[in-house]
Amino acid sequence: MITKELIRKGIERHLVTFEVDPNMSSGTVCRIGDGWFYFGGQEAEEASPEEYVKNVPMDDIVSEIFDVLNDFRNIDEFKDEYDYYESILTPTT
Repeated sequence: MITKELIRKGIERHLVTFEVDPNMSSGTVCRIGDGWFYFGGQEAEEASPEEYVKNVPMDDIVSEIFDVLNDFRNIDEFKDEYDYYESILTPTT
């Protein structure tokens, strides 16, 4: 199961990154491995990744990512995507 601590450590280890929305060429999305998803609502949609990370407290960012991933875990169509992100974030040692 993906926890907030796994997300926080993923950010620290650069497994979780923040990138420009590839569909809009602006705004911020969250990338884990080869997948990416929207998070953070309108604030993320309107800010560059650098601006977003600078202006939003890390605890809030972690919570926003956690909420999206938790939703993925509970929706059948997104279960494989959740499992993929979990495999990236879970340490193997």
